[in-house]
Amino acid sequence: LRHAGEPTQHIPAVLEPELPPARRSRVPLAIATGLAALLGGYVLAVALTGGSGSGVPFPDLGRHGSTTTTSAPKTSATGSPAPVTAALTPFALSSATSFDPPPGDGSEEQSQAHNAIDGDPATVWYTENYTRADFGGLKDGVGLLLDAGKPVAPTQVEVDFAIPGATFDIRAADSVGSTRDSFGLEGTGNATSAQVKVAISDPTPHRYWLLWLTKLPAQGSGFRAAVATISLNH
Repeated sequence: LRHAGEPTQHIPAVLEPELPPARRSRVPLAIATGLAALLGGYVLAVALTGGSGSGVPFPDLGRHGSTTTTSAPKTSATGSPAPVTAALTPFALSSATSFDPPPGDGSEEQSQAHNAIDGDPATVWYTENYTRADFGGLKDGVGLLLDAGKPVAPTQVEVDFAIPGATFDIRAADSVGSTRDSFGLEGTGNATSAQVKVAISDPTPHRYWLLWLTKLPAQGSGFRAAVATISLNH
C-alpha cells in the first residue's frame, strides 16, 4: 500500500531477431545436402568395389577406424611384398679345361678340370699349390675354361668352392684366345662363403666362358683354390 501509485519502469525483453525465411530454410537444406553427398559417396564406393566385402561396412567405420582386406600377398620381414624368384636352369656344358696362359706353363691340373662340371660336389678341381695368394708372384691368375657347345646368354654364374676365400672374374668370348684379355669381362666375384652367384647383365650370347681366379685362399701352409661345381644359369 505504501508503494501504491508509485511510477514503475517497464524493461522490454531482448528477443533474438528471427531469421529471414530465406536463411531459415537454407541452413537445414545445407545439412541435408551434406548428408546426401556423404551417403552418395559411400554408395559410389560400394559400387566401385563391386560389393566384394573387401572394406569395413559403413556402420562399423567409427568402431574399427580402418579397413581390412580378405587376402593379402605374402610379405617379407620388412613388410614389403616378398619377391617371387623363379628357379634358374643351368645350360649344358660340353667341356671344362684348365686355362694357364703365359707366363704359366699351359696346364693347371688339367686332369681334374672336368670335376667342376660333372654335377658332383664331392669331386673338385684344384689349382696348383702356391706360396702366396697372388700365385707366388709368378702370374696374374689361372682359369677354368667352359665350352657350352653353342653361344649362350646366362643371367647368372654360380660357383661352389670347396675352399672359400678366392676372388675371381667371369669372362666370355666367341672363340678361345691365348690370354685372359681375349675374353671380355662379364662380372666379378668374391668367395666370402663357399657359394657365390654372379649376376650377368650382358644379353649377348657367347660360347666360351672363363672362370679367371685373381686371388687364392690359404690352405694349410700354402695357397690354392678348389672349385666343386660351376654352372651357367638362365
